[in-house]
Amino acid sequence: MRRLGCLALLLPALAFGVACLPVSAALRPPALSAARATELVMAADSARAAAFAGADPSPLRPLFADAAIAPLLPELADLHRHQARIEERDSSRRLVHWAPLEGGGDGVLEVAGEERVVSGADPGARWSRIVRQWFASLRWSGARWLVVDARDLPPDQWWRS
Repeated sequence: MRRLGCLALLLPALAFGVACLPVSAALRPPALSAARATELVMAADSARAAAFAGADPSPLRPLFADAAIAPLLPELADLHRHQARIEERDSSRRLVHWAPLEGGGDGVLEVAGEERVVSGADPGARWSRIVRQWFASLRWSGARWLVVDARDLPPDQWWRS
C-alpha cells in the first residue's frame, strides 16, 4: 500500500510535466525573415535618427532593449544639455548584410544622406554628406522583436554593398 502512495504522488507530477512539454515548444521565437528584419532594422534606425533629432531617448523605447539604449544616453544627454540636435535628411537606407540566428539575427544597414548638428549657437549649420553602416542585433523578447545591440561600424568593418 505504501508503494501505491508514492506512485499516486508521482503520476500526477509526471502527467503535469508531459502536459507542459508543448508549452515550452510554443515559447520558441518566430522565424525572422530577411524582409521582416529589413523592416525592423530600418524602423530602428529611423527611431535612432528621431532620438538624435530631438535629443530625447523616447523614440527608442518601443524598438530597443534597455541595454541597447544605455550607450546612447550620454550622447543624447549631452545634446540635450547643449540644446543641440543632429538632423538627417535625404537619407536612403538598405540592408547590406543579414545573418539569421536562433531567436533573431544580426544585420548591417547602410545609410547615405546628409546630416548636420544644430544648436542654439548655430541654428544655420551646414549640411554634410554622410555614408555610414549601422550594425543591429535583433532578438525576440517577450512578444516582440527588439534591438539588443547597435553601433556604427568603422569603415574597416563595413560590409560590401
